[in-house]
Amino acid sequence: MGIVKSMMMRDEDRGWSDPEKYVCRACVDDDYLRMVVRMNLTANRCDYCDGRRKAAPVEAILEPIARALFTEFNDYENAGCPYGRDVPDIPMSLTVDALQCLPLECNENLLADIADAFVNDQWVEAPGGSWMGSREHEELGWSWRRFVEVIKHETRFHFGSVNDDSTRGHGEIKVSEVLPTIGHMVGRQGMVVVVKEGTTLYRVRPRTADAVWALTADQLGAPPPSKAPAGRMNPAGIAYLYTSLDEATAVAETVARPPATLAISSWQATRKLLVIDFTKLPEIPSVFDVENRRKREALLFLRDFIDDIAQPIQKDGSEHIDYVPSQVVSEFFAQSFTLPGDGRRIDGLKYPSAVRPGGENLVLFPAKGHVRERFDKVKFGTASERTFADQFALMEFIKPRNR
Repeated sequence: MGIVKSMMMRDEDRGWSDPEKYVCRACVDDDYLRMVVRMNLTANRCDYCDGRRKAAPVEAILEPIARALFTEFNDYENAGCPYGRDVPDIPMSLTVDALQCLPLECNENLLADIADAFVNDQWVEAPGGSWMGSREHEELGWSWRRFVEVIKHETRFHFGSVNDDSTRGHGEIKVSEVLPTIGHMVGRQGMVVVVKEGTTLYRVRPRTADAVWALTADQLGAPPPSKAPAGRMNPAGIAYLYTSLDEATAVAETVARPPATLAISSWQATRKLLVIDFTKLPEIPSVFDVENRRKREALLFLRDFIDDIAQPIQKDGSEHIDYVPSQVVSEFFAQSFTLPGDGRRIDGLKYPSAVRPGGENLVLFPAKGHVRERFDKVKFGTASERTFADQFALMEFIKPRNR
């Protein structure tokens, strides 16, 4: 068999051909593809820009691009699309449009060459190869939304026994499996972090002008369980210790509108705190890094999940229902979750502020079996009183500072 015919058969089999050009890192906008370029530098000039930069064969990046394209799209026939007069039209995309949907962001001429390199030029969206397929993070998202619907409006305390086999959609997991699945992902993605001993935390309690109670640990710590109202993370009657990592966030989380007088207290961690960090997800792998696709799917779901449980809640009387999902999640991590491998329990959750961009909150779970020392993980530091007379004074205090 001749070399030319052999190459044609290879291209037909893999679905794309080599443009026989070179590209530099500056002409692609994806970190993973830039890494591939860096690892395959064999030329001294890029074919797509004027810079005399070292370049790699376009073929080097075409391989991961093709894997990503074939994972998300397929041709009409192989995607299992139905045929028939009564079947609605299934939208198809040109290769260049499918590539941009991934998304592939790169030099315009490079994009055209990559699109021309593919044998097929008509694509249907087909995750996993099927036009009826779905992505794992979408399936997890549907499962989470079903879970939220169940605990809000069907059963709050016995959702583990819900039999939803007949109502569960394609790819969705059982209601009883949602929280363990989230816990498994949190453990695998390295989201359990240590808050250092001595870290300063802040709490704020509103104070009326005629208040006579002293600024002490008893008055400024968590309320007794009998007086604990429902919050974002805790059910009514179960007191958690809400804190913020900075004073301004603690104030923003407490003040609805001025004028307001506040008691602001500081607390120090008495030991290392093991917490789940919902404020900083690990970097989401590139769509072209197919080997890390499962990690990408997990992190895409976790990003949307965190946005959901940390979103602002309108306090219009229905917040006791809207807080239920985040309360149930917190109870799971407080009571049932243990670290993979060593079985350690966590001390609390770190989560983004819903009212102050960039602000971070830390809610601590009460110690088991300790009535008087429910929050012995922190000690009282200092306390002071502060008044905000108007909205301008408040906004000036809580506005994000330049780092």
